[in-house]
Amino acid sequence: MSFAFRREHARAATCGLLALLVADCAGPRRSEQAFQADTGGRVFAVAFHGIYDKYVDPVSMDVIADDALQQLSSLDGDLMVERDDQEVRLLDRGRVVERAPAPDEDDPDGWARATTRMVTAAEDRSRVLASAPAEDVYRVMLRGALHSLDPLSRYADARQARAQRAARDGFGGIGAQISVNGRGVVISSVTRDGPAARAALRAGDIILTIDGEDVRKLDEPAVLDRLRGRPGTNVRLSLTPTGASGPQEVTLTRTAIIPETVRLDMIGDVALIKVSSFNQGTARALAVSIADARRRTGSRFGGIILDMRNNPGGLLDQAVAVADLFLSSGRIISTRGRHPDSFQLFDATGGDAAAGAPIVVLMDGGSASSSEVVAAALQDRGRAVVVGSNSYGKGTVQNIIRLPNDGELAITWSRLYAPSGYTFDGLGILPNVCTSAVEEDGNAVLARIARGEITDALRLAAWRTADELDEAQRADLARTCPKARGDRTADLDVARGLLAQKNLYAKALALAAPVEPPVEAASAP
Repeated sequence: MSFAFRREHARAATCGLLALLVADCAGPRRSEQAFQADTGGRVFAVAFHGIYDKYVDPVSMDVIADDALQQLSSLDGDLMVERDDQEVRLLDRGRVVERAPAPDEDDPDGWARATTRMVTAAEDRSRVLASAPAEDVYRVMLRGALHSLDPLSRYADARQARAQRAARDGFGGIGAQISVNGRGVVISSVTRDGPAARAALRAGDIILTIDGEDVRKLDEPAVLDRLRGRPGTNVRLSLTPTGASGPQEVTLTRTAIIPETVRLDMIGDVALIKVSSFNQGTARALAVSIADARRRTGSRFGGIILDMRNNPGGLLDQAVAVADLFLSSGRIISTRGRHPDSFQLFDATGGDAAAGAPIVVLMDGGSASSSEVVAAALQDRGRAVVVGSNSYGKGTVQNIIRLPNDGELAITWSRLYAPSGYTFDGLGILPNVCTSAVEEDGNAVLARIARGEITDALRLAAWRTADELDEAQRADLARTCPKARGDRTADLDVARGLLAQKNLYAKALALAAPVEPPVEAASAP
């Protein structure tokens, strides 16, 4: 080998090594979906401001940001973040690779910038972060940021947030529920008067394509994404109708769909109305159901069983509107938090859709939030008898903050107070008639009411002063009517018996005598 050849070979090898070193110094290549400083900075800024401004209790932003930054280690175990009063440091395998001044504890913007700087620097060092979708970073870090808050403050990523908005506010769709199983994409139910119903689609029909796309390789969220769209737009389906020998094509025009939350069944002359949650259509649907029941029965109308067992709640304004359907006057609920706008009073506006007919409300350990608002209002105002078990005890209101990535933060920003003045957060609503304290059938419970052996009035008096008790005492009080779950037969039997026997209904109603609302200021002190 000649000297010239050896020299050229050595130079090529050296250049190759330098190229590798330069590439390594440049860091890993970011994917197109990775975290970007401009968008990510806006996400952190909106999120941190929302937490700082609206959370029900004061927060220190250095703690919130630190809880978020500690999650970088869960994405890449080589990374770690340290913080003291002076600065924030990013470490890669124990070596400091980035520093930033530590902002004041009341500076959400400063902490958003510092967090963005640390994440960007981490991407420069970590192949894991550089290749991870930005949504993975948001999900992990924002859930970390909420760590020191209450469990009901939560982050929903973009897909989850879209589903939650659809459940709350409705969506453009065809009015059909679907399931994905071994048979394919199957229509499981059809909304009355929706586009699918008008096109004669039925439960059991199998969808083959959506706008020409084969749906067999799509999961359920992807199918729903394709079926939904802006109201007024068209979607073309190829499907195999139930009992048909071959596929058919149909074009549907999407319309605004609000998921059904109210179902009416008649038990003789009594309306059994199941309310499964509270969305934008709940109060209106309930009013329609009550009018329908009264139209069917005329002067024989025997009252309402409002079944809110296992109802997780929903929109507060709809809970207020539902209670307002039955109350002519008086307080429905009040809210108080740290933010001035969280101090709100809600009063009945007049009228009674049930025209004074007796009401029994069914509750259980799964009844929460808005369902508890309705039960507390009707109980405290003496408008209904509550039957069942102690409810869940979600006496807080969440403020929904929409983020630039289309995700959402739900931040607890106020506590709910019943008309009698107590907060049921962590406590629940105590029924007039508890069916879970002893194993009895409905007839046995009714017999005890007739004999005057139901003493729940004493418990209710203590319940309404529970804010003065410590946590252990509140827990002992809650156990006097233990939480039960499920559609227990005894609950419905007691409700039917109370509506059939006016004297028993009056006795049960008296167990939670009406109270006058406490004097409250309409704004923060």
